[in-house]
Amino acid sequence: MNVADKLAEAIRANPHLRVYVGCGYYDGATPYFSSQHTVAHLAVPEQLRDHIQFAYYPAGHMMYVHEPSRIEQSGHLASFVTPTG
Repeated sequence: MNVADKLAEAIRANPHLRVYVGCGYYDGATPYFSSQHTVAHLAVPEQLRDHIQFAYYPAGHMMYVHEPSRIEQSGHLASFVTPTG
């Protein structure tokens, strides 16, 4: 399943949309480099690319089952959803 076109469409339709991509270094289902490649090739204006934020964790596909990654991701998600000015 590839939803990159739908994601790009949503970003273009809502220029305030922000996207968080959490990647596990040991993810065999969705390798982090694949996510980077997909995002790099999204059909979105250059000025909206900084609305996409990546975070990387020393875990697999389910970062929340690796306790250190779960704690780190929890902090990243809290910061991501909290307005900053």
